[in-house]
Amino acid sequence: MSEWDEIFDEFWKELREQRKMMTRLFRDIMEDLEKWTKEEPPKFLESPKIFGYRIIWHSGMKRPIIETFGNVGPGKYGLPKVQEEIRPIYDFYDEEDHIKYIIDVPGVPKEDLDLTVSGNKLILKTKEGAERKYSLTLDLPSNVDPEGTTAEYKNGVLIVKIPKTKKEPEGTKVKIE
Repeated sequence: MSEWDEIFDEFWKELREQRKMMTRLFRDIMEDLEKWTKEEPPKFLESPKIFGYRIIWHSGMKRPIIETFGNVGPGKYGLPKVQEEIRPIYDFYDEEDHIKYIIDVPGVPKEDLDLTVSGNKLILKTKEGAERKYSLTLDLPSNVDPEGTTAEYKNGVLIVKIPKTKKEPEGTKVKIE
């Protein structure tokens, strides 16, 4: 087995599992559509179904990280489940003196976003009552200074800059501008 085969084995396995899950979801929806045309459609059809995956692989990594985003995930018995909260897609850059996250959260007013940097975690949630619900918890790759964190939100894109530090992590609430 070559090094490339070894690296991508996990990716292909995950892709096969996701394909099975999505096939079951669409099959179930199509079967139920016949019933729903005679009745009022169920509430879960009113919300968007979002699913995707991304591959993170940069220099210094031995293996890629495969993550999913959206609001469709594995449910009971491995069947797909549509969740109320959407896991947004994001990018991050580990710069020399800070970590930068670019997070897509479209359709939400800035006032409905709640961002916290606590210990070694970044936590983003929409507030109670928000029309669209997002939730994201990320492990930070190094020690950070939560007090120096800045966040900017424009056109559905949240940019968060967290300064690095050599101190042990502490938590703080971050104001979004």
